Amino acid sequence: MKKQFLRKLLLRTGVCVLSLTCLFSTKVSAQFNPPTAFEDTYPATPSIGLTGHTSAYSFSGATIPGYGPIDLVLAGWDDANPLQPEGVSWRYLQMGNPTAVLAQGTIPYSNVRDLEVGWLDVPGDPEMLVAYYLNGTGHMLDVYSMSTGTPVLSYTNVLSTMPNYTRISMDCHVPPYAMAVAWEDVGGINTVVGLNNAPITFSNILTLTGTAGETGVDLAFVHTSTGLMLQTAYYNPTTGNITESMFDFWTALGTLGTTITPTVNDINPVGVCNGVQQDDPKAPKPIRVCPYINIDGPGHYNVDNWAYTYTTDNNNISVRLMDLNTSPFASTVIVNNGSVWGGMTTNGNQNINPFCYYNRMNCMNTGIVVAWYTNAIDPMTGSTAGYIGLNMNENGTALVSAPDYLTVANNPTWASPTPVLSISKQDDQLQYMYTVFPEMDPFGNFQLENKYPPFCVNSFKQAGQEHSEVTCNDEAKRAAFLDAHSKVAVYPNPYTSSFNLSIPADYQQDELTVTVSDLLGVSVGQYKGAANHANTYLAQLSKGLSNGTYLVHVNINGKLKQTMKVTKLQ
Repeated sequence: MKKQFLRKLLLRTGVCVLSLTCLFSTKVSAQFNPPTAFEDTYPATPSIGLTGHTSAYSFSGATIPGYGPIDLVLAGWDDANPLQPEGVSWRYLQMGNPTAVLAQGTIPYSNVRDLEVGWLDVPGDPEMLVAYYLNGTGHMLDVYSMSTGTPVLSYTNVLSTMPNYTRISMDCHVPPYAMAVAWEDVGGINTVVGLNNAPITFSNILTLTGTAGETGVDLAFVHTSTGLMLQTAYYNPTTGNITESMFDFWTALGTLGTTITPTVNDINPVGVCNGVQQDDPKAPKPIRVCPYINIDGPGHYNVDNWAYTYTTDNNNISVRLMDLNTSPFASTVIVNNGSVWGGMTTNGNQNINPFCYYNRMNCMNTGIVVAWYTNAIDPMTGSTAGYIGLNMNENGTALVSAPDYLTVANNPTWASPTPVLSISKQDDQLQYMYTVFPEMDPFGNFQLENKYPPFCVNSFKQAGQEHSEVTCNDEAKRAAFLDAHSKVAVYPNPYTSSFNLSIPADYQQDELTVTVSDLLGVSVGQYKGAANHANTYLAQLSKGLSNGTYLVHVNINGKLKQTMKVTKLQ
């Protein structure tokens, strides 16, 4: 009994000593390799309950006033049931030591979906970002100032007024100077990108052309010689296709209109979901499950590689990937059916909620980590394996990690009834592959587990790690953008009484035209005259507008043309 208790204690604390734990984690013949990486709990009941969605973000060397350089980790959790507790957590860790928590806290949310977390290193004011869908209202982006040492809400950007839920996703690029969000809106997939100015410079709300009817978008940054690109993936329930496309961050940031045309890299015909009846024999084959897509790519690399995960039957875990170092064409790998590298299969069991993470480029083997939940039985323990994963090479032909699978959680049987795991997509700094997943202990208490495997992961266990940073220098592009696209901003947004325009000093003496219209394009007011008198007119006009969303079109002598959305609330 003492030996079993000691083993459980070692697994729970992540301590690896000369014991059965270490032998298990190095035994390559094991079908499920137990973990020994450090893992801790934060938060727990009552801050968290049933959790249908999680998100994670990490960055090493974040300078937070009062703490200096720290390792920053952020997490989000929410559920489709609005009665479940939802929120985000922030934690400041001693650099290189996840066991030393310098400060931490949670921010509760309610009645939301898809809490996505990120961070921008805004000069003089580091800022935490939280994107989400507010039920019945629309998509939102909260910006928190961390200039006082803890996150304080600065403002909320209203991204949409969609009355019904659609997925929203976010990613940030390291060093943290760029961010992007994407969501499904009327007319297609919409996106906003932002640059770490003080305040953040946001693009117009842009619709990706050709995306009408697409759903479930996810996106990820990839920086190569092509440029700073956003890789996106989305599913069409009518055609049964998953489309992967990309667009340039700087082009999006400087676009004056309301659309951007992405480059389509791949179309993956996976089938129509939910068993839709179709009389046409040539129609797409029905599948059981609508694919929930998670995409990632290497933060900095020589080519625009990407990979995304999905399942269409809750049995087979599929990875669609593009490895331009070996082929110009995308391919699909099923990672749990034994077809590629042999070994034990789990696809006879339930396998759900896959997540992929592109391993950092300066490891000995650039690889793709795939993690998910399974109810397969671990033959070594006789219990459910729970959250598991593996690390394969970037073309999906061989395992990099130990066969067959890697157990993620220290307590595999504690997985939440709604098990969903997330990994920080940031792959260039922080020595650890920050991973979060919800659990429920034997007493019915919920908790969020925070796991810190090393980046060059061969198992979810501690190992030697060479930590090196990357150089990402877009300063020339940043300076050119700021010079060519000094932005007009509308504030506050949303507003309850009146709004104004923030007009750059260089344009204050110019003539401008401001037209305010509804979303159908019907003008509700127009000002023509000196820029420095426009706000007097707009303050009066905006007070008399009905609640809703309006478009503000600005033209400053042809030097600057810009369209913004502004929302009036009660």
